[in-house]
Amino acid sequence: MPEIGGRKPIICVHPHLSSPVLGGGTPGEQEVGAVVVLRSASVRLLALLTLTTLPPILEAVLSSRFGLRSAVGLAPQASAPVPFATFHDLRWISVYHDSWPQFTGELIATVVGRGVWTAAIVLVAWPPQAGRRPAVGRALLTGIAGIAVLAVVMLPWAALSVALAATSLSWLFIAHVGVVFVLVLVGQRAGLVPDWWRGLPPPAAVLWAVVSFLILTIASVLMSAAPGPLPIVLAALAGVVNGWLWRRLLAAVLTARVVLVRVPVAPLVAVGLLLGIAPAGFLARTAAQVAGQPPPPLAIGPGGRPPQALIFVGGYDSVGDGAPVGGGQQIADSIPFEVFSYAGLDSGGRPLPYRAPQTQQSLESSAKLLDAQVAEVHNRTGKPVALLAESEGALVVRTYLATRPHPAVVAVILLSPVPNPSAAAFPPAGDGRGWGLAAGAQLRAILTVARWSSGLPISTDEPLIHSLLSNPQRYRDQMFCPVPGVRMVAFVTLSDALADRPGNPLGVPFVLVVALHGDAFDRSRVQRGLVAFLHGETPRTTGAELYRILRGAAVAWQAPPLRLSLIPPGPAGYEIPRCHG
Repeated sequence: MPEIGGRKPIICVHPHLSSPVLGGGTPGEQEVGAVVVLRSASVRLLALLTLTTLPPILEAVLSSRFGLRSAVGLAPQASAPVPFATFHDLRWISVYHDSWPQFTGELIATVVGRGVWTAAIVLVAWPPQAGRRPAVGRALLTGIAGIAVLAVVMLPWAALSVALAATSLSWLFIAHVGVVFVLVLVGQRAGLVPDWWRGLPPPAAVLWAVVSFLILTIASVLMSAAPGPLPIVLAALAGVVNGWLWRRLLAAVLTARVVLVRVPVAPLVAVGLLLGIAPAGFLARTAAQVAGQPPPPLAIGPGGRPPQALIFVGGYDSVGDGAPVGGGQQIADSIPFEVFSYAGLDSGGRPLPYRAPQTQQSLESSAKLLDAQVAEVHNRTGKPVALLAESEGALVVRTYLATRPHPAVVAVILLSPVPNPSAAAFPPAGDGRGWGLAAGAQLRAILTVARWSSGLPISTDEPLIHSLLSNPQRYRDQMFCPVPGVRMVAFVTLSDALADRPGNPLGVPFVLVVALHGDAFDRSRVQRGLVAFLHGETPRTTGAELYRILRGAAVAWQAPPLRLSLIPPGPAGYEIPRCHG
C-alpha cells in the first residue's frame, strides 16, 4: 500500500458506516485526498471544554441574577449528554411560555440550537478509534433530527414535572423521574448517529448514562448548598466533568457493536411508557382507597389525655362519616379527636359526612369550613384547639392560619405535608394564554387517560388546583414557617423531600420519618412524639440535614420555579425564601 506523507494510512471500519474509511497521520497534518484534516488534540479539547463549560456557567449566572437560586442545581445539565440536556431544555420551556406561538417558537429554537450544539460536540470530540468524522452537514442533520425526535418523546414527562412543581406531590416525582431514566437509557445515541433508535443500547453507554445521572445529581446537591458566587465556580467544574462524560460516551456509542440492530427499541420503549399511563389509573384508584380509610386511633401516652381538643384534617380523596375517632369504650386507651368535614357542619354543629370529591374544593372554601368547626369545638368543649393536618389538610390549615383569626388554635401538627407547592402554573381549560399553557394541555390529556382507567374524577381544573396556582405567594416556601402564638411541629416523610426545593426554610421543629407520603400518622414513633408535643414538650429536630441533601438532589430532576414577579400581584422578583406573615 502506498504511503501518504511518509506514513501508511490506517484502515478502520466504523460500526455505523458501510465501507472502510481512511484515517491516520498526526494531529495538525494537512488534508491529502480522502484524509480528513485533524486539528491538534489540544485545540479539540479546548473547543470541547468551551462547549461544555459555558452553558452551565451562563445558566448559573442567570439563575442567580433573576432570583431563581433554588433552580441553580439544574445548571450542570445544560451541557450534559443529550437525553439529560434535552429534558433540561424541555422543563424550562414547559414553565416559561404563555401562549401557543411562544411555546412553538421556543421549542423549535431549542431543538435547532441543541441539535447544532450536539453536532459541534460530535465533531470536536469524535474518538480516533471510530474512524473518520462525519461531514459537517451530516453531523448537523443527525443532531437536529435526533434532538427533535427525543424532544417529542420526552415532552409529556416534562409536563409531568410541571405538575410536580404545582402540587409538590412526591408520587409525581417518582413517576416522571423513573420514566425519564428509562428514556435516557434508550436515547443515549440520539443526535450522535443516524440509526440511534434501532437496537439495544450498548452496555458501556448504559453504564455512562448511570454515571451521568449520579454525577448530575451530586452536582445539584453541591450547587444547591453552596453560598454566594460559589455555584458559578461549581457550574464551571461540572462543565469540565461533562466534557469528560461526552468523550467517554462517544467512545462507547461509536465503537460498540449494536445488538438487535433491526429492532426499533427506542420507539417501542417510548410508546410502551405512554401506554403505561392507562394502568397507572388503577394505581391512582388504589391510592384513593387507601386515602379513604379512616385515620387510626391516637394512642394515649404516659401523660394521659392532652389539654387541647383535637381536630384531624384529612388529605386528598379522604372520606369522613362525621363520627369522632377514639376515646370510646372499645378503645379506652386512645385520645379522642374529631375529623374535619369538607362538607361542613349540620344544624347541631356536628361534622357532616363527606366524600372524596368534596376534598377537591378550593382551599379557601375548606379554610372557611375549618374556621367554623374550630369555633364550634372550642365553644362546645371550652378547650383550646390543636389541629392534626395530613397532606392536603396541611394546606387547608395553612390557608386558615393565613387568612383568618385563630385565637382558639394553640398547636398545629403537620403530618406528611406537601412541602412546597405553587412553583409552576398552567391556566384553566379554555384559556388561550397563561404560563404553562402547553404543559396544562398535556396534563389534561394524561389525566383523561388516567380518569378513564381508574374511574376517579381527577382533573387539572379542580378548584383545589387553581386555588394553589393563583396564590403562589401564600404557599411557596411557607409550609415550615412558624405562626405567631401557635406551637408547631412537622413530621415529614423521606419521600416528601423529593418534592421540595432548596431554600424552603425549616422554621419549625422538624422530624424526618422513614416512610412514604401519607404514612407518617400510622407510625407509633410519630404518635408518641405528637402526644408528647401536645403535652408541651418540644420535639428534637431530627433528619433536617438529610432532608436538605435529598431535596438538593431532587431539584436536578424537577421543573424550575416560575418567577413570582410574573404572576400578578407577585412581588418584584423572587428573592431568597424567607418566612413572612
